Amino acid sequence: MYNCKETTRDMSETTRHKTKKTRRESAVQGTNDSSIVSKCSMAATGYFQDDYLQYFVTKVTRRSPLIHRGYYIRARTMDYIMKKFLEIHTGKRQIISLGAGFDSTYFRLKHQNLLEEVTFCEIDFPDVVRRKKEIIMAQPPLLELIGEITHTKATDNLLVEIDSANYKLLGIDLGQPNTLEAVLKLCQIDFDCPTLLISECVLTYMTRRCASAVIKWAADTFTCGHFVIYEQINPNDAFGIFMQKHFHHIGSPLKSISHFPTLISQKTRFLKLGWSHCSAMDMNQFYTNLVPVEERQRIEMLEPFDEHEEFHLKCSHYFVLCAHMQAKHNLLSDLYFSPHDTVPTISTLGFVSFTCWNSNNQPLKLFGHCSVELDERHVLIIGGFGEQDGKHQRLTNLAVMDTKTMDTVLIQPDNNPREIEAFRMHATLSRLQSGKLLLIGGRISPVRLCTQVIQIDVNMASHISCDSMNINEGASICNSCDVNAISEESNERTNKTTRKLGQLLDSSHVTFIVVPQSGDIPGLRWRHTAVVYQQSDGVERVLIYGGRAQYSLTEEEPYVFTPHSSTWTRISTGGEKPEPRHSHSACVWKHNMVIAGGVNSDFQPLNTVYLLNLEKLQWKKLPTATLSPRYSHTAHIVGDILVLVGGVSMVHTSPGMALVHLPSGMVTEFILDDVKDEDQLKLLMLHKHTSHLPEPDDGHILILGGGGNCFSFGTHLNTTPVHLHIDQAVKYMQEFTL
Repeated sequence: MYNCKETTRDMSETTRHKTKKTRRESAVQGTNDSSIVSKCSMAATGYFQDDYLQYFVTKVTRRSPLIHRGYYIRARTMDYIMKKFLEIHTGKRQIISLGAGFDSTYFRLKHQNLLEEVTFCEIDFPDVVRRKKEIIMAQPPLLELIGEITHTKATDNLLVEIDSANYKLLGIDLGQPNTLEAVLKLCQIDFDCPTLLISECVLTYMTRRCASAVIKWAADTFTCGHFVIYEQINPNDAFGIFMQKHFHHIGSPLKSISHFPTLISQKTRFLKLGWSHCSAMDMNQFYTNLVPVEERQRIEMLEPFDEHEEFHLKCSHYFVLCAHMQAKHNLLSDLYFSPHDTVPTISTLGFVSFTCWNSNNQPLKLFGHCSVELDERHVLIIGGFGEQDGKHQRLTNLAVMDTKTMDTVLIQPDNNPREIEAFRMHATLSRLQSGKLLLIGGRISPVRLCTQVIQIDVNMASHISCDSMNINEGASICNSCDVNAISEESNERTNKTTRKLGQLLDSSHVTFIVVPQSGDIPGLRWRHTAVVYQQSDGVERVLIYGGRAQYSLTEEEPYVFTPHSSTWTRISTGGEKPEPRHSHSACVWKHNMVIAGGVNSDFQPLNTVYLLNLEKLQWKKLPTATLSPRYSHTAHIVGDILVLVGGVSMVHTSPGMALVHLPSGMVTEFILDDVKDEDQLKLLMLHKHTSHLPEPDDGHILILGGGGNCFSFGTHLNTTPVHLHIDQAVKYMQEFTL
C-alpha cells in the first residue's frame, strides 16, 4: 500500500512538472507570435525590405515607432551577419537557425538569389514548426522558393516536417542536443562544411546548463562553424529590471541573463565552451558604426519619432555576438568603435543617497513635463505624459506641490485646448522676477509643435508678487481655473495639510495668457533650454538655446525673448561655438549660461560643457574630456560646481551624478545605481524628469517624475517625489578643488 501511494505521488509530480514545462514552452512560443507581428509592421512601414513576412501573420497590426526601430536594428544586424558569412565562404555552405519561429529569412535571401549552394535549416519546438509548415504548404510563393519536396529517409522521422534539397524544417527541443545532432545527420547536414548557427533571443530563455550545452555541442560538432546570438544583456539597471519583469510577467523569464550580464562575460562564456575566437557589441555600437549616415537619415524620415532615450536604452540592453573557430573568419572585424564605447572612470565614494517620500497624497508619475519653483516652498508641475483618469495619456492638469510636506493639489483648468496650448511635452517653463511664468516651445505630438508663448499666473495668497508683466494689447486670456484639492486618503495629517495648501489656492485662480510675439520669432522647437537673466541694462530676458525642429535640430544661434516688450531677438555669438544639440541642460553661473551634454545631429550623446558669456556673447568650451556623455538629464549650480543628475548615454553604465568644477573643468562622477535599495528606487529611471534645488544649503535635490515607454515592455513612470542627497559629494568636490 505504501509503494502504491509513492508511485501515485511520483506520477502526480511528474504530471505537474510536465504541465509547468508545457506552460513555459507555450509562453516562449508566444514571443514568436508577438515578434512576427512586430517584424511585419516594421517591414510594412518601410524600415526593412521583406515581402515574405506578411505570409506568417493573419493581419498586419501597426506597432509603435519605437518597436519599429527596435526590430529594424535587429533585422539589419542579422542580415549583415548572414551576408558577411556568405561573402567570406564560397561553395557549399550551411545556415542553421536555432529557434527560428516564423522567421522569413530563407525566403527573402532565396528570392535575392543569395543561397546558391546553401542548405538552410530551421529548428524550433515541434508545435511551432508544424504551424509554420501549414502556412508554407498553403502559400504557393513560399512553396516555389523551397522547391520540390521529395520523400526521403528523413521525412519518415516525426521530427522532420520539411526536407528539400536546400531547405529543412525540424521540430526539436534545443534542450536535447543529442537528438538534434542525430536528426541533422539524417538530413545530411555536413559537420565539416562552413556553417553559420543563429540564435535570436533563444538561449536566454533556457537554463544556464541547457544553453551552455548547446554552445559546447556546436563548438565540438562543427569544424568550420560560426555561432551568432542576439539577445538581452545588462539586467541590473532600472531598464534591465523593468525588462526582466516584463518577460517574467508573460511567463518566459530570461533564465540566463543574470549569469552572463555583460559583453565580457558573454565572450568569456563562449571561449570557455570551446570556441576559439569571439566578438560582441551592443546595438548602439552596431547602429552607430554599421548603418551608414544616409540610411539613418532615411529612417528618421519614415515616421515621427521622439523616443530617443528609450531607443538608446533598448539598444544598450541587446547585443550580438559572433563566435568562430578561425581568426580570419571574424564576421564583426570591420566595425569601428568610438572612444565613448568604453565606460569612463567613475568614482564610487558612496557620498550620494536617495530618500523616497512616502506621501499619503497621490504620487507624481509622469515624464516630459515642466516644473518651476513658485516661491521658497511650492513647485508647479505642468504638461508631460503620465497617469490621468486611470490611464496613460498626455496630461491636461497642473499640480502644485509643497516641497516641505510633499503634499500636492491638482488644478484642472477650464480652457479650450484648441485655443490655449498649455499642456505640452518637452517645453520650458521659466519664472520671472514678477512671479509670472513663461511657457515656451514644446509639442502636443511629434507632428504638432506649439506656436504659442503662454504666460501663466498663479496667485497663491501673498506668496507670489502681483506685479504684472507688460503685455501688449491683443493678448488673449482663457477662463479662470478652479482648484480642486485631490486627496483620496483618510489620513488626518494628509487631509489637514492638503486643505491648508488648497486654501492658499482657493482664494485665487490660475490664468493662461497667450503672449503676442514680434521681432525675430524663432522656429518651432522642443527639447530646448531656457534661462532667465539680466544684462547691465537691468532688463530681464529669457534666452532659449537648441532643441529639435520637425525633422532636424534647430540652428545653433540662441534667441532672446524680452517679456517687457514681448519681442524676440536672434543674437550672434562668437568664440568656441558648440555644435547644435537638443535634450541638453542650461543654467546661469556668474553672468554665463552653462550648457552641458545633449544629443547632436547624428543622435549621439555629448559630454561637452560650454559657457556663454551673456554680456560679451562669447562661447568658451570647458576641458571636460572625462565627463560621461549624457542627455535628458537635469542640472543645477551649487557655488562654482555644476551638478548633473541622471540622463541617458550609450554605454552600459547609466549616467549617475556628475560634478563639474566650472573654474577648472575638473569632473567627478558618482554612480547612483549602487545606492538604490528600495524596490521603487531600483526602478528609478533618471531621464525625462525635472529636478529642483530648493535650498542649496540643505544639500538635496528634489526629483520629480521621469521614465518612458520602454520598447515593447510597457511604460514605466517613476514614483516620485524623491530626494537625492548631494551634500557629502559637493563637500568632497569643494575640498578637492581648493
